[in-house]
Amino acid sequence: AVSMMTQGHRVFFNSKEMPNMAIISRIDGILGGFDTSKVRRLQSGDPNIPADEIDKLATSMVDSVTARLSSIPEGDIIFPDSPRTTPRALFDAAMNERATVIIADGVYLMEADDAAAKMMARDWRAQAAITSSIKSLALATGIPFVGSTQLKRGNGGEGGVGLDSLAFSDSFGQDSDIVIVMTKLGNRRVSLTLAK
Repeated sequence: AVSMMTQGHRVFFNSKEMPNMAIISRIDGILGGFDTSKVRRLQSGDPNIPADEIDKLATSMVDSVTARLSSIPEGDIIFPDSPRTTPRALFDAAMNERATVIIADGVYLMEADDAAAKMMARDWRAQAAITSSIKSLALATGIPFVGSTQLKRGNGGEGGVGLDSLAFSDSFGQDSDIVIVMTKLGNRRVSLTLAK
């Protein structure tokens, strides 16, 4: 989202996984070049944090943010007041905001547009209806769509991940143009695998 925003895009960010404020805090950290976990620790009111550490962190954050923000091109990340739950509602809201890119965190938590598919709840047919609808809407509107889902339990680590590692439905791999599988390897280390 940040990369697309800094390229001048209007990014519509819809998350069914995290509250907007948590995402915004992380984006602020990326843009400002500071560790948001330290900010969360300060916000917790931890009495064990020395006052000089608070002052140093606050000063470095302000300096970092000031230096970095002056060089960021114009772009926007738009957050809806509440997450859109169906593909149609998501694309309608993004088009109303004149978004040039849609990012949806937690696609597997969305609901199908079709009433019959909604009746199937979280079964693979409902997921197939969701991904098919997203693909059709992306093609019809010309708005690129980036979505996230999860891996099946037990998948991860280096190598050995692919389309068959995606959870919920094969349709996530079938309806996507590109699939990148990201697995956590450890503290601040991830592996990216181009699966499609």
